[in-house]
Amino acid sequence: MLRGPPTGHAVCQACGRIVRLALAPTDGPNLEAFLDRRPDGWSAQGISLTITGLCTTCRTGPSAPR
Repeated sequence: MLRGPPTGHAVCQACGRIVRLALAPTDGPNLEAFLDRRPDGWSAQGISLTITGLCTTCRTGPSAPR
């Protein structure tokens, strides 16, 4: 049994900034479908979606990758 609704975050790989994602109620069943892919014998206590990339500041700032 899951402990709560799925959560989502975007994480900047350059500066480490973390922003919470607004998940819609309809996103839950889509994410819960991944429970069938957990390793044999493992239980699931929650589901978290993480998007990685670069935030706006790191993507466009003076030290942005070219």
